[in-house]
Amino acid sequence: MIAATAGYSLVPLVIATAGGSESPFLLNGGLTLGLWIGYVPFVWHGYADLLRDQTVRRAIRSRLWSWPILFMVVNNFEFAFFAWSAKHIDIAATAILFETWPVLLIALTLWLYRNEQRYRRSSFSMWLLVAVGFAGFVFVVLSESATTGASGNADIGSVTAGVTLAVIASAVTSLSAFGFKWGTDLAAAVGPRPKAGGWSVELFGAIVASLAANTVVIPANLAAGYALGEQMSGGTFAIAVGAGVVCHAGATLCWRNANLITRNLGINAIGYATPVLSLGWLWLFSQAEVARVDYLVIGMAGIVTANLLINFEAEIQMGFKALLISLWACGSFVTLRDEALEAVAGQGWLWPGDTYLGSLALAATVFTLMLSFRIARLVTRSQREDNTMFALFQNVDALAERGVMESGAQERILEIDGAHAADELKRAYEEAKACFDQAREDGPSDEDRHRLGEAEAQLNSVVHSQRHGIEVGELFALIVFAAITVVLGLLGRPANVNGWTGFLFEGFIAAFCGVVIFLMVNVWDVHRDRATEILERRGERRYGVALRDAENRRFEQMTSVAIGLAIVASYTSLLWHKWLN
Repeated sequence: MIAATAGYSLVPLVIATAGGSESPFLLNGGLTLGLWIGYVPFVWHGYADLLRDQTVRRAIRSRLWSWPILFMVVNNFEFAFFAWSAKHIDIAATAILFETWPVLLIALTLWLYRNEQRYRRSSFSMWLLVAVGFAGFVFVVLSESATTGASGNADIGSVTAGVTLAVIASAVTSLSAFGFKWGTDLAAAVGPRPKAGGWSVELFGAIVASLAANTVVIPANLAAGYALGEQMSGGTFAIAVGAGVVCHAGATLCWRNANLITRNLGINAIGYATPVLSLGWLWLFSQAEVARVDYLVIGMAGIVTANLLINFEAEIQMGFKALLISLWACGSFVTLRDEALEAVAGQGWLWPGDTYLGSLALAATVFTLMLSFRIARLVTRSQREDNTMFALFQNVDALAERGVMESGAQERILEIDGAHAADELKRAYEEAKACFDQAREDGPSDEDRHRLGEAEAQLNSVVHSQRHGIEVGELFALIVFAAITVVLGLLGRPANVNGWTGFLFEGFIAAFCGVVIFLMVNVWDVHRDRATEILERRGERRYGVALRDAENRRFEQMTSVAIGLAIVASYTSLLWHKWLN
């Protein structure tokens, strides 16, 4: 995916230097022709055995006339709409709208594969991180002072047309998900096949779908270009074809393969790093310059943070993710605070007198006390549940070994331990009670009857404790005071700070608000840890304590600390420039 991003980063340069905004369809015709030229040798040499296989060829022919191929035809007009949009609005604005495609692609791919278990289930945190990556992309693009495009055009009709075309380009790009699905269906139809040089049959199918679509798209682009009176010299068209081979074909090949060999669709957020590389190419060829270095730093920090959190395999906890995202968000706001408040209210919110720090301290103190009591109760209850569960399982395991209870009794206890929903807990509890009732009816000895009673009391205690969920009212109060603390910290500032005082104060506030948000979200981590299974099956009639991967935990902690330090260093430099330079 990184290689694909590097290739795609060259496309804006090609559009800018080749006059693509004036000849969008001819430019796209050259790019798609280059894509076709780049793909054919790869398929011919990499999948020669499949091409000679009559079963594979019949499967391809039977699927050529299908909706996925039609969608792929539309998909290959993506850069035509992109370049056409840049004719009406600034290319930076076009790029911002165009780069929403990863979100559309992820949503469409999850829908197409909804009946399969191919990709990891998307979560709120993944979508949030994708949004952070996109926000970082917007900052990077806004940091540019572009010398291309139509930024000076104020005609509302032209602006509307440009925005519409950019949105269409983004939607068209996401249709490549149908090529993935076509390739997957082809691989399923032809059955298991050996990989060709490490390349899968699914990749072969996705490439064939793109080649079939481009066979229609290439002449259609050229015909549309000439019909609209577009002009492009032979040399410029040759550059577009060459860019299609190197940038388009190579990047698309890497990108398609990346999506086929992973279960984490969030890797598409790496694409938000494209403008960082594009900016370098545009600088090199004097097509753009950086007008806002602070925007560039903020954008790059957001892109890097989002991608590291999405793509590392370690399951970093919600609290760690919240800390890193909030450090980035709070640091961004504090850095741009005066500018943002002035744009909204006409002036910043400067708190007169000495009451600001007192008000902030009061809100933070109330929040901290409420949070401390809540965490203390959760930890105490969790420890009590764990100890009772261990004792219960030991008693049930011993009774099962002696033949007093059925051999599946341990599984019922594991189901109670792993139950997350109320109906799951109720069903597991009733099945466990049935095991106890059956054991009592079989007439155990006095010793076993006593142990049965002890285990049943432990069972009732554990289930009674587990049925209590999150106290919504208490959490609501915590959220209210956390929000008050963060709002006071971010929107207010004493009127008499400057120089070193301003630098230290705003650095403290950014870190302070980030930590408050982390502590609030960490409450959910404590709840989740309390609901995590503590017992697991380890083989035939063998059970034990569920142990977390210590190596992964160390890795996630080291990763979080490294990213956090990088974010803090970035904003420290920005605040230094703001107050002391």
